[in-house]
Amino acid sequence: MTARPELSVGEALVGLLEAYGVDTIFGIPGVHNIEMYRALPRSKIRHILPRHEQGAGFMADGYARATGKPGVCFTISGPGVTNILTPMGQAWSDSSPILVISTALDIADSAQGRGRLHEMRSQINVAQSLTPNARQATTASDVRDVIAEAFASFAAARPRPYYLEIPVDLLKMSAGAGWQARPLPRRPAPHMEQIKEAASLLAHARQHCDKAVEPFGICDLAALRVGAKVGRVPRRVDVGVREHPRDREARGQAGALGVHHQLVAGLLDLHAAGLH
Repeated sequence: MTARPELSVGEALVGLLEAYGVDTIFGIPGVHNIEMYRALPRSKIRHILPRHEQGAGFMADGYARATGKPGVCFTISGPGVTNILTPMGQAWSDSSPILVISTALDIADSAQGRGRLHEMRSQINVAQSLTPNARQATTASDVRDVIAEAFASFAAARPRPYYLEIPVDLLKMSAGAGWQARPLPRRPAPHMEQIKEAASLLAHARQHCDKAVEPFGICDLAALRVGAKVGRVPRRVDVGVREHPRDREARGQAGALGVHHQLVAGLLDLHAAGLH
């Protein structure tokens, strides 16, 4: 992004997200986060406006599951944050990569109990109750660092929700330099010995099953990342597949293998399998 003297932190934030490949943002503009919206018309990012912040969070979660890319949300402080907590919790339990960017009270007003608009005793602690990846920025450098941390984690670690809150007065400050996307790490390669051990377990799976019970495999959300290759495993060991309901939700009604695939034996009953 080209640096301009009048560029605010809020405007620079949008450019940085675009540099990391963000093409869609779900959120609701308000008096506190208007600086985050100023640069959106100049960017190529599509903004989707829900009627409620909870909807924004679930849309971002669904986007992440369907595309494999992080889902990004903009929200306001106070009630905007409490509204989006439910999808944040769901994203944590389901290992879904979403990034929630919220505003917070001015730095000078933080935790002062002055009765400011949307004031909370500790907004950051509320977010930290759902994800340890909750950060509070107090400088422009903090914003850049947390965004870099989040996208590095999305690229190479277990997918989890990230939360970043930025004080309103910081969003209005001059952005300064350094708003470029940083190189992302690669996901670690699996250990070959563990792959061989897993292959051996699969190859001998049938002989360890009760002969009166027909074994089947479970196709979960992780299968979306390997696509059609997931069908090779049950075919080699000659077992049917029951797909996880959330796999179907993420892929429409097709699932990772497809409804009419010869190996698919239907949806997994979470309660019967003890996975609810």
